[in-house]
Amino acid sequence: MSATNVTALRRPSIPSLPHWRDVLYDVAGRSPDAAPAFARLDDAFSQAEAAGDVESQMALSAHAMAFMVADWSRFNGWQTWIERFSRADEMFTAATTAFDDELARARATGVMARALLAGESLAVMQPHAIALQEMLREATTAQHATQMALASSVLLPLYQMTRAISDAQLLHAQMKDVWTRWRDANAATRWFSLVGALSWAQHWHFANPARLPETFAELDAAIKSMPTDIVKCGIAFRRARLASDDALHRKSDESVQQALHAMLASLHAARPMERVIYNAQAAIFTSSRSDPDGAMRHIEHMNRALIASDCPPSISAIYRAREGAIYLAMERYDFAVQAFEAAISSVPDSQSAVPIGYVSLTRALESLQQGDFQGSVSLQCAKNLREGLAAVRRTSTHGFFFSARKARAAICATALREQIEPEFVREALKLVPTPPPPWADEYWPWAISVRSFGGFRMQATLAEGQRADKATSRPLLLLKLIVAHGEKGVSVAIAMDALWPEQDGDQAEHALTVTLQRLRKLFTEEDLILRHDGWLMLNAEKVWTDVRALEMHLAAMSSGLIERTGSADEARLLQLVRRLFDLYRGDCLQGIDEPWATDRASQYRTRVSNTLRQYASLARRMEQVLLLETLNSLATENDILL
Repeated sequence: MSATNVTALRRPSIPSLPHWRDVLYDVAGRSPDAAPAFARLDDAFSQAEAAGDVESQMALSAHAMAFMVADWSRFNGWQTWIERFSRADEMFTAATTAFDDELARARATGVMARALLAGESLAVMQPHAIALQEMLREATTAQHATQMALASSVLLPLYQMTRAISDAQLLHAQMKDVWTRWRDANAATRWFSLVGALSWAQHWHFANPARLPETFAELDAAIKSMPTDIVKCGIAFRRARLASDDALHRKSDESVQQALHAMLASLHAARPMERVIYNAQAAIFTSSRSDPDGAMRHIEHMNRALIASDCPPSISAIYRAREGAIYLAMERYDFAVQAFEAAISSVPDSQSAVPIGYVSLTRALESLQQGDFQGSVSLQCAKNLREGLAAVRRTSTHGFFFSARKARAAICATALREQIEPEFVREALKLVPTPPPPWADEYWPWAISVRSFGGFRMQATLAEGQRADKATSRPLLLLKLIVAHGEKGVSVAIAMDALWPEQDGDQAEHALTVTLQRLRKLFTEEDLILRHDGWLMLNAEKVWTDVRALEMHLAAMSSGLIERTGSADEARLLQLVRRLFDLYRGDCLQGIDEPWATDRASQYRTRVSNTLRQYASLARRMEQVLLLETLNSLATENDILL
């Protein structure tokens, strides 16, 4: 192609056709409201197309797609804009390799926006993000500021998906400089500055909730300084949505209700995605309040709004996955599987790994629910766990099931017990901490893990400069006393009588207070040893003991299992007996001659013996020879008479 033709392709000399940069600034500057803005962009594109201005066609369509990503309320025509950009980009890049900075940034913005809307894989998007980030320079005009705002709107979602916190912070610093200078240039720059602040607050909601209060304060001050018509263009709704996210995270029902009311009050009839988001949040809330009918009703409204929104499959899949998470929280695993399968069908193959993994994990939860979370898993359940965790590991989805904490905890605890992807699970729990299920065993990454049957043994991360073996006996003796009393803990009165029997009440109380302080200082984490309403106990979310585990196990053994009949139960009964002796390895705190210690040891030995006699009687009655032989062998090894 000749140089003349290249020039004509890029910028036809037509006086009535303004530069695409000025069109973009003027279109957004009149009003950032999505519907009229897209109508004007569409008209500008048609003029550029009629004039043969491929450069403007490419730049306008690139920024139209980026505006969709920034606005998140209206996706109508997204496929048309992708087609327009792809066609114009192909024609333009075939004609020239010379790009000025603004045009290169426009093209890179379009490539990233297209990848987001089309649901490309992270591997595809990351090189484009790196290239676009390098093109963000100082904004020297308000037009540049508008273009940079659209570029940043397609970068931050990727940084959030990949947990690229340093890249997100760099982007935020760059855009903060832009808005310091250009925020009040026109309606568009005001609106984009608020959208950037909202996106940044949303980023901290997931990355570091501790930063939210200061972010909220800055955001609210910026909103308060803006004209009402700017705030009405989706800003008020998005602020209310962010408040609902925060309130749901804090489990503040009153705050959630206030935020949902604010979302509903600011919801715009012409923005169907706002109806999607509102109903998704409301469904999460109603499901958390054990209102399945209300949750199902909001899910139905959400799915209807998704159809009306004409959003890309990659976006639709996010909300189908959220629907699945709601079902997980409701423990409706059959419905969750259907929702995740719907998400798979909505996305291209490059985006299907996570929902496919979620289907496998949910099927594993189904198996566990039908059986026993504390028992060994079936081969099929183990296969589902392995495939599901491998899928989320490959995609670095450490936060899998983060909004359904009970489901996440059950998956993690079972996987650790079965040694399925243990390194990934431990890393995932570090990045997205989750309280353990009540039945979690010693494989969970506890702050303290204690065995006391057959002698006292402790695994814990000690505070700097502390050594448990050099601590005086009194703090550790207090810990042993609390451990030996199991889940309920020990009353302060009993503790004082046990450890300071010769002292009067005030002296014993003072000694206990000082000893408890010294015990707590041994460990790096706080809130491990609790004192409440006259009781001392261990934090069950951070501390595992074989005593508490044995108490739960004895309860499980006595809760109807021994009434079962038939040889089909023998394998399960054998499993329960073997786990009992894995926990009970001799007398509690063996070697400690204190009266309270020998008393606790006697109580546990009696409970274990009584339970084993019941099982031996059942084995004789049902002629379960293997169970009886195992009972006799293990009882003899542990000096227990049946």
